[in-house]
Amino acid sequence: KNEPSAKALGHKTARGGIVTMSGQGFRFVLQLGSTMVLARLLTPDDFGLIGMVTIVFSFLNMFKDFGLSQAIIQRTEVTREEVSNLFWVNIAVTVFLALCVALCAQMVATFYGREELTSLTVVLASFMILQGAGLQHRALITRKMEFMKLAVVETGAILVGVIVAVVLAYYGFSYWALVGQVGAAALVSLIGFLVFCRWLPSKPSASVSIRPYLKYGGNLAGFNLVNFFSRNADNIMIGYAWGGEALGIYTKAYGLLMLPLQQINAPMTKVMLPVLSRLQSNSQEYSSYYLKAVGYIIALTFPIVGFFLGSSHFIVLILLGENWLGAVQIILLKTFLLPFM
Repeated sequence: KNEPSAKALGHKTARGGIVTMSGQGFRFVLQLGSTMVLARLLTPDDFGLIGMVTIVFSFLNMFKDFGLSQAIIQRTEVTREEVSNLFWVNIAVTVFLALCVALCAQMVATFYGREELTSLTVVLASFMILQGAGLQHRALITRKMEFMKLAVVETGAILVGVIVAVVLAYYGFSYWALVGQVGAAALVSLIGFLVFCRWLPSKPSASVSIRPYLKYGGNLAGFNLVNFFSRNADNIMIGYAWGGEALGIYTKAYGLLMLPLQQINAPMTKVMLPVLSRLQSNSQEYSSYYLKAVGYIIALTFPIVGFFLGSSHFIVLILLGENWLGAVQIILLKTFLLPFM
């Protein structure tokens, strides 16, 4: 297939960027609103319990995908048979990991000294299968740069998840409200990707090699593994040493700081990855697009960091409430350390 011209690719990128940023903006409002509501309906300990389990699932998610979704987006050409084989690999790995987590749920609870984590871990493990089943569909939509479809699915999933969480929290389901949010979002995402992608996998074929995808995915997973421990070692130690309430305040502070930054980084990455994949053979265009993207990210994120430095107390008080004022010092410290993370 002929690759699109730089001009056509630029127009498509611009349209995709507008759509993605618009969807991201709406999701940001949803996440901010849900943060304000749930912080007043739930306790720091509720968030801390979920944070303890989230560490485990964040680690396993690297192996659930194994970088295969990114490999599909990155490749210049893919076949239906290759994607089908990758789909079944993802399903097999996801089911295996979900079973392992469920069997180790008691160990997680024992490590943190919280028996509630046993049932929490088992339920969240089942959601991994829903998430894994839609990985290749999402990758195919991204590869075709159909950003409107991605925005609709991802925004719808967050909206339904927020509604479920708020309703459950209002009726006193405590940390199960946050579990319901994850499950509802995973289910809606899967349904949305199936509807919009309109692709069904064929039977796995032993004659079709996916070795290049596994090699690329393995390298990416290796990087993600190192990055995971650099970003989550603090959460593990805090949860183990000081318990759920301390971890809840810590994770909410960091999440609040990263929320606006993610609204910039996530859509830029989503749009630029398929674009850069199509420019692999043109180093000059590749470098130009990449440097422009990095410049935009820096220009947009620095003012946000400055705002958090000057207004952290006000931000926490307005968004989370007085029960969360312990997060102020954490936000200030994290903001100073952000350039080194």
